[in-house]
Amino acid sequence: MSCVLLIFAVAASIADQGNEGEEGTNQLKGNVDVSFTRVTLECPYPKISTQWKIHQKNKEKTENNIYVINDYTDQTDGLHYCQNGKETYYFFTRIKVCENCIELNVALASGLIIGDILLTLGVILIVYLCTRMKSGSATPQRSTHIRQTGAPTPPDPDYQSLNPATRNRDVYAEPSRKH
Repeated sequence: MSCVLLIFAVAASIADQGNEGEEGTNQLKGNVDVSFTRVTLECPYPKISTQWKIHQKNKEKTENNIYVINDYTDQTDGLHYCQNGKETYYFFTRIKVCENCIELNVALASGLIIGDILLTLGVILIVYLCTRMKSGSATPQRSTHIRQTGAPTPPDPDYQSLNPATRNRDVYAEPSRKH
């Protein structure tokens, strides 16, 4: 999930930077700002009398180039445009809004990802240190018994050799020998 958010944030940042550096285009660009259920449309023409139309219906004339829709709904989606004399700038909006949404910008997304990575590394470090302490006390020690070389050790008197007369003669009682 966080990887998808990181990819989206990087792609949005690159796309935004790519639009700023276009040369040879003399087109004006409007701005749409969304905050909770409030949508602000900003006409790119100078701040003089601007006529706004929404769904082919005349709205108010504003003295500046900004039009605010306070309670934006899906019925407000569609074609909006501003006119400044003979010039017309079109906005087509299809926006999903909600009252309790949190705006996720690049700084917040990268902060969440870095915080998640640091928290994960902290948990890994704690687990590593705890397991190291437990396994540190079980270090192998050298045996103090010194082997004597020379004669083989005598048979252990606790064990008695098998008596061939009392052994079972079943098929699986003896190891099989391959010829």
